[in-house]
Amino acid sequence: MNSTLGLHRCTLHFFGHSFAYLSAAKSDIGHLELVFREFVVAPDLSTHPECVFLMSEDASDPYIRGVFDPLWGTKQIYYQLNNNNAWVKWTLDDTPIPPFSIPPLAHKFLVLHGCSVWINGRAIAFCGASFAGKSSLLLEVIHQGGHAISDDLVLIEFAPEGEPWVWRYPKPVGVRMPTLSLLPWLPEKFHSIPDNCKLSFPSQEGRPATTITHLSDIFWREVFVDAQKQKLDAIYFLDRDFSGVRPLTAAQGLACLLSNTCNSGFSRIEMANLSAHLVDQVRVQELGNRDVPAAARFLLSDSDI
Repeated sequence: MNSTLGLHRCTLHFFGHSFAYLSAAKSDIGHLELVFREFVVAPDLSTHPECVFLMSEDASDPYIRGVFDPLWGTKQIYYQLNNNNAWVKWTLDDTPIPPFSIPPLAHKFLVLHGCSVWINGRAIAFCGASFAGKSSLLLEVIHQGGHAISDDLVLIEFAPEGEPWVWRYPKPVGVRMPTLSLLPWLPEKFHSIPDNCKLSFPSQEGRPATTITHLSDIFWREVFVDAQKQKLDAIYFLDRDFSGVRPLTAAQGLACLLSNTCNSGFSRIEMANLSAHLVDQVRVQELGNRDVPAAARFLLSDSDI
């Protein structure tokens, strides 16, 4: 491993912990600073980050290239943990940004693939497979008056008493081209966003072109809740085949939950136990997302949530 001197760098502060990201390619650091701009901090020379990641040693071969080019293959990333000089190759399937599967964030959160919103004083999460319409529903809920807690990931921490709390995670939203047709109010807001506040990814392998941008740039206001975390009240699993709500049994809810969990350092048994506990603690239902505005109105008006 070559020396890290002269590499471009940014420091990101996730949930009380600092991580340094290094790359020979300036475009990598620009990408991180745009996507995670809410987490960028000025490096404090008197302290050291708890983990250092080397994204690329070659300026002509940036890490971000793997996002744009489906034929490029898997990028080799290395990291140093706890100021240890030894570099370790990242071999896990999940992303190291944030690194939920290694210390100090490992075992902190039950991580779900979904979004969470703040409606009428309560925190609600909704999950689903790719193209289930999670981000579209998040945008529509905000448009109709709700507030965001997180997009893309739902980070659940259990209090000592067992209550689930969902953490604020102000990451950008991904706007796919079909979403612009689905939400009539969105194109005008979307096209008014400056180009330097957007990052576009071309279509690939059957996936439509996608542009990521911050929710505050879409709505021209702060849309995330202020509090660091909120008690989670309900989880909905999205289904585009119908409109309305269907009840789920505890077993069905657990199966849906386990199909939407992400790697966060827990073993399969630990993940199953945490998921079963979560199903016991919150209301779990299926939400028809065929009509996105109607689904958003339901979330905003359901007094039983």
